[in-house]
Amino acid sequence: GEADFSQADPMYVPISRAKGSDALVVGQVVGRISLWVLAKNSAANFDLAGLKDRKIATHPRPMTAYTYTKDFLDGLGDNLGGVEIIQSKPGTEITPLLVGDVDFAVTLEPGASIAEAKGMTVVYSFPKSLGDRVFTALMTKQSLIDEKPSVASKAFRAYDAALKSIHSEPDLAIKTATIYFPNIDKDILHRAIYRLIDEKVFPVTAKLGEKSWNSAVSVRQSLGDIKGNAPFEKSVINGVE
Repeated sequence: GEADFSQADPMYVPISRAKGSDALVVGQVVGRISLWVLAKNSAANFDLAGLKDRKIATHPRPMTAYTYTKDFLDGLGDNLGGVEIIQSKPGTEITPLLVGDVDFAVTLEPGASIAEAKGMTVVYSFPKSLGDRVFTALMTKQSLIDEKPSVASKAFRAYDAALKSIHSEPDLAIKTATIYFPNIDKDILHRAIYRLIDEKVFPVTAKLGEKSWNSAVSVRQSLGDIKGNAPFEKSVINGVE
């Protein structure tokens, strides 16, 4: 009750609803899993053949970067062998790659663009590979919607306008980013934001689709975080329609 909205992992909605809450997703904010794999060798393959006996640096478990790295490796089957995940404090995961202690690093933006500026190469893109899979959403409670339906509608429209602006006016998005990240070089912010736009990490609308929702739910069901079903129509309202 300390806030009207929350911006975070939308999978908290079905998890909390299973415990009796009335949480709902109002709309999407980040529409794809924003992780990239970098290597020193531009010809390195992030696949079964290229990963045997290799080391990968990423965030600590159970953070998303670790979860998706582990899920990717598990999907390669039992013949992988020898691969090791090095858990690094967020923001430091590219350092082991830069100094040669690991072969790959899995990171977010602007980490990916910072690593590129230091000579590393993106060799695998989770957004391109996985497609639409909601990563971050705006959430509220049914009780707030019942009490103030116009507030949820206005919040949705504001986010929708912001996402459309990012795609139509990327230079404005970069200008905004320089305010919030003054210590990061503007060229790196430029590269990061354009990657987020080009790979549709920033969706073109705040309206969340059912396919994207189900894709995100299936991963958390496989991990055991979500028990049973998490129907789209009971969890997502996309504003107040």
